[in-house]
Amino acid sequence: FGLRFPSISDLYTPRLRNIAARVYLTNPGLREDKGFRVHEGVYAWCYGPCFESRAELRALKTLGADLAGMSTVPEAVVAKHCGMEVLAMSLVTNKCVDRREPSSLDVVAAELAGQPLVTVAEQFPHHEEVMAAAAARTPVIQEFVRSIIRDI
Repeated sequence: FGLRFPSISDLYTPRLRNIAARVYLTNPGLREDKGFRVHEGVYAWCYGPCFESRAELRALKTLGADLAGMSTVPEAVVAKHCGMEVLAMSLVTNKCVDRREPSSLDVVAAELAGQPLVTVAEQFPHHEEVMAAAAARTPVIQEFVRSIIRDI
């Protein structure tokens, strides 16, 4: 389908992005929904099916990523390869942990010195959290998508 090596510099079609932006900015109901915010940024792709590691998240942040996911990018690349216009939207469903944890050497050295390190109990993302967040936002996302489709 299409070119052998398609350019993905314009993967997400500006025309569709502008329609989505116009829908959001001219629909007070969407903007007034607490917690629903549209942000255009850099989406990074990671292999799944698993949540990203701390090291991957730190690397992605260094590279300028705003969020990460497992399937949007390869699906968008295939659509572009087929000559389709592409608009991608992602619902942020969890905050990932990218804070460095102390090394085992530091932990044991501190214990041996009689000065144990105080560690932070992290809440790592899990599938149930993602599903609950998605379910909570389903109505507003559906309305947003319906409004975009009407404007296309």
